[in-house]
Amino acid sequence: MGDSMLDFYVDPAPYGGKKPGPFGAIEKSAYTTGANSIMTATLAAPATTNRIFVCGFYIGGLGATAAAGKAVSITGLVGGQRDFIIPIPAGATVGVPPLFIDFTRPLVGLQGTAVQLVVAAYGTGNTSAQCAIWGFEV
Repeated sequence: MGDSMLDFYVDPAPYGGKKPGPFGAIEKSAYTTGANSIMTATLAAPATTNRIFVCGFYIGGLGATAAAGKAVSITGLVGGQRDFIIPIPAGATVGVPPLFIDFTRPLVGLQGTAVQLVVAAYGTGNTSAQCAIWGFEV
C-alpha cells in the first residue's frame, strides 16, 4: 500500500500526476497586484459537477492621496456575492491596515462557476495594492 488509504481510492492521473487532498479536494489560490486599479483575483471554474469552497482572502498595500473606504466583493457564491469594505488611509506611503479573513466555514461557490475577489481601485496616488484568495475544489 502507498502513503495512505487515499492512494487506494484516488487515481492521480487526472490531476496531472499529483494527488488531490482529502476526499478529492484540489487546492486553489489566486493573487494579483495593482496601482490605483481594480484588482480581480479569480479561482478558475471547476469541473461542471464541482464547487469551489473559499477558505479566506487577504488585501493590503499602500494608501492614496485621500482616505476612503473601498468596496470588496466575492462573486460566484451560493446565495449571492459577499461584500466588505477596506479602509484606505491618506498618504501614498502609509500602509493599508491588512484585511485578512479566514472563514471558519468556507463560503460555497456555485456549481461549475469561477469565484472572484474584486477590490475597488484605492484612489489617486496609490502605487501598490495586493489581494489574494484561497480555497479548494470538490
